Amino acid sequence: MERIIIARFRCNARHITIVQCYAPTEDASDDVKDDFYNALTSSLTRIEKGDIKILMGDFNAKIGPNNNGLETIMGRHGVGTRSNNGDRLIDLCQTFQLVIGGTYTEEHRGGDAWHPTTQAHGLDISAHLGTYQQTEQPKVESRP
Repeated sequence: MERIIIARFRCNARHITIVQCYAPTEDASDDVKDDFYNALTSSLTRIEKGDIKILMGDFNAKIGPNNNGLETIMGRHGVGTRSNNGDRLIDLCQTFQLVIGGTYTEEHRGGDAWHPTTQAHGLDISAHLGTYQQTEQPKVESRP
């Protein structure tokens, strides 16, 4: 599928597999979304056991701040109201024990970007999430 690319890096201790993707927008049909998430699930399933998995990309998703019952995969700093794509992303993360890293700290990002879906200005950080294989409880580090 042209929305997904995979790269595997061989390291001394463990290999790292990075999956970069571009999810359909919220306006896409359920069939298109199902096809994408089925392909993504298939891609993640084929990753060698023991590899560090990094899933990143534009998920066109809003997951919101409510992490009740989801504390192992997301923090309290999601943006917006959870969307259908957000539900799909959360389900995927639960299935593969992935953590939505951008939700554990509240970051105020500068800049301005046009968001084609909402046709409004503003940087939509919830649409650009990185997820990482959960190996232990996420550690939050502050940036200088």
